Amino acid sequence: MQNLKKIIIVFRDFLVSSIDFILELLFSRKPPKEYLDAIGEPKKFDNIEIAQFDIPMNMTWEDACAVCDSLGEGWRLPTLKELKEMYKHRDRIGEFITEIEEDEEAELLYYWSADDYPADPDGQAYYVRFDNGYYDFAIKDQLNLNVRPVRDIAYRGK
Repeated sequence: MQNLKKIIIVFRDFLVSSIDFILELLFSRKPPKEYLDAIGEPKKFDNIEIAQFDIPMNMTWEDACAVCDSLGEGWRLPTLKELKEMYKHRDRIGEFITEIEEDEEAELLYYWSADDYPADPDGQAYYVRFDNGYYDFAIKDQLNLNVRPVRDIAYRGK
């Protein structure tokens, strides 16, 4: 009986700490340091600033939007038009994933766009492949794709 009591206490403490951790993630507006590090030294391109690096984790579209928003200061996903331009100038901008090994999934080359697919705006969004510039749409909560935050230059200093 004493062992069962100890197990229950340990389990209760584990649940409480787990719930605290989850609540902190859900309600904290402070993004993890590695997400902030992705901003690095943003590159100016046309009327936007582009984070120097990708967010260091592939994610669903909804998570990508939330992460960009959590960065504050106007950071967001690029539009499809912006992402296509970023692909065209990928060498100048730098740090994009443009090649993968034969045994790796092609999705490692895909970058989420902020734009919904018009025929299914609640369920699908556009992405761009950075090995060939091909763009298509995907189900927002099915694929974990790359994220490169951008923000309008006009936003700076507001």
